[in-house]
Amino acid sequence: MKINRFLFLLAIVSSLALQAKVNDGWTLSTIQRDNYAGISLANGTIGIVTSEQLFGTEAILLNGVYEHYDEFDGVSNAVFSPNFLDMALKLDGKVITDTDAKAWHQEMNMREAVVTTEFDLPKAHVKYTMQALRHLSYMGMMVVEITPKTNMTMEAINVIRPTEDNKDAKYSFQRIGRKDNAIPLNKITTSTIHNIHTVACTSSFLVDEPNMRKQITECEYEGIKGICLTHTLQAGKTFRFALVGAVCTSRDFFNPTNQASRMVTGITADGIDHPLARHKAQWERLWQSDIQIEGDIESQTDVRSCLYHLYSFVGEDNRESPSPMGLSSDGYNRHIFWDTEIWMYPPLLMLNQKMAKSCVDYRFDRLGPARQRAKMLGYRGVMFPWESDDSGEEACPLWALTGTFEHHITPDVAIACWNYYCVTKDSKWLRESGYPLMKEVAEFVCSRVENNSDGTYSINKVVGADEYTGVVDDNAFTNGAAQVSLKYAIEAARAVGEAPSDEWIEVEKNIKYHYFADGVMKEHATYDGRAIKQGDVVLLAYPLGLMTDKAEIRKNVDYYNKRMDPKGPAMGNSIVSILAAQLGNRDEAFALWKKSYVPHKCPPFGVLSEEAGGNNPYFATGAGGMLQAVLCGFGGLRITEDGIVQQTPCLPSKWKSLTITGVGPDKKTFTVTR
Repeated sequence: MKINRFLFLLAIVSSLALQAKVNDGWTLSTIQRDNYAGISLANGTIGIVTSEQLFGTEAILLNGVYEHYDEFDGVSNAVFSPNFLDMALKLDGKVITDTDAKAWHQEMNMREAVVTTEFDLPKAHVKYTMQALRHLSYMGMMVVEITPKTNMTMEAINVIRPTEDNKDAKYSFQRIGRKDNAIPLNKITTSTIHNIHTVACTSSFLVDEPNMRKQITECEYEGIKGICLTHTLQAGKTFRFALVGAVCTSRDFFNPTNQASRMVTGITADGIDHPLARHKAQWERLWQSDIQIEGDIESQTDVRSCLYHLYSFVGEDNRESPSPMGLSSDGYNRHIFWDTEIWMYPPLLMLNQKMAKSCVDYRFDRLGPARQRAKMLGYRGVMFPWESDDSGEEACPLWALTGTFEHHITPDVAIACWNYYCVTKDSKWLRESGYPLMKEVAEFVCSRVENNSDGTYSINKVVGADEYTGVVDDNAFTNGAAQVSLKYAIEAARAVGEAPSDEWIEVEKNIKYHYFADGVMKEHATYDGRAIKQGDVVLLAYPLGLMTDKAEIRKNVDYYNKRMDPKGPAMGNSIVSILAAQLGNRDEAFALWKKSYVPHKCPPFGVLSEEAGGNNPYFATGAGGMLQAVLCGFGGLRITEDGIVQQTPCLPSKWKSLTITGVGPDKKTFTVTR
């Protein structure tokens, strides 16, 4: 009886400890293996999506690598990597399967960007972690610990499995170095469907004792060549090893097979602990810019999850930009939209300027195609594509009218450039990079508008932010973004010592908007009050700042909020939450904020789907909107010519305090308390 009571108390203590860990604001945990949506471990270059299957990964994704597929009218689609972290485990000659695992649970540590999976077997306890190494952007790692109850033999088998994106797989095995301490390399080289790229992976097992490398041999598993680590496990003694891999493509390397092999060879000299420590240190540095909520652990965890995903999907100074689904899937072919500049970019610009610069650098690298597109369609300056891939040409499927008519993306890019200057005050960058781009956008806008008889200027035949309406004239957000881009181009010209064009000044002052009789702004020239995909007019209040009168904001928010599709994308409610906070309505703002993301959470980790109740995570655009509602709504932060300032904070009644750390280049802290 005493033993049973002791075990009972021990179970309670263990349960409470686990619950405390889950409620620390950093941890996502599950014992659920059904209805499972994996979470992405990413480092801005590769993304590893977790699986409920033992030692499994759902996919390994590559940032900015594309192929062309006939079923998409010839436009580009994202390329996947072969799965270099695929592993099977044999104990006493038996392959461990999902059904063998008992007491399975999985935990995401957002602070360290690592997922830990643990389970029990009849004769052993197994624990393994996965991470996309932050300091080695082409590499991923899995660390396995096995604690046996009896002596037994172990075989860990790694094969690199190609995906349907990979063809003509060529496998090879190689040992590097002295025979008694040679480094084993498992290699695969493949081509993409139409031979646009070579994709190469190398993997190897890491062991704590280098002399154990001789226990790693070439093998074959399920018809695929691979490598096998064998070892005799001793009862009660934990054995640890790691599986590490790298993926390189011909987009980045002349000889990707050689480079992937060199990366893996190099990491073997560090052992297991050193790369883990460096990975952890990088994430510790990133989290110096954080959002801390006191009094609401659920909201704290949700905010950290969104911030973790943005930090994961974007690299520092790698000149890549995040797609709406980040590095979680091939949603939208992993193309780049306004989702970056308007939704994900502002939180990054406030909290990590290197990540923000990667986003604008992505556009600078594609100025040539943007200039060509404008000329091709009869306009001046530059015209960015609605969907962008590595080429910088329009990558939207031909059947989607957005690719031909959604033109606000071009002024969106210019707005992002001015905001970058406002935050960093990098005058050299503005003079050499930012202003030249903004100048060409201003030229595009002035060549795109049409002069009306009353002296106003219209932008006709466009698709707006509310894509439900199709092609319309004078879409409010398109006109607003064009006006703001001209305003900023004028200010940028003066900042670099140039005289702004008289044409820019004339058009900026006279952009046309349409109104109902009661003063509500029409979404477009012929808008009749029908349901909309998301708020379009309200974007003129935030982020554009063109609508400033509180009564006018309230009137437009009330009108359009009830017309937004309840199953539409998450961003609409984020904007009206910000505006409610700006108007001082804390409870309304909080309710709208929750509405912007809670219905979009997918089990078991709460990863966000684009549509409420959907199953296509991760929607990084929604995360960007949700975070803006915290930073700019509850926190009251705004990007101005004076940098990042706090204007109208509005703390939810449920929260005790909100602290935002590491803001701007000076790493300031902003606090909101009751």
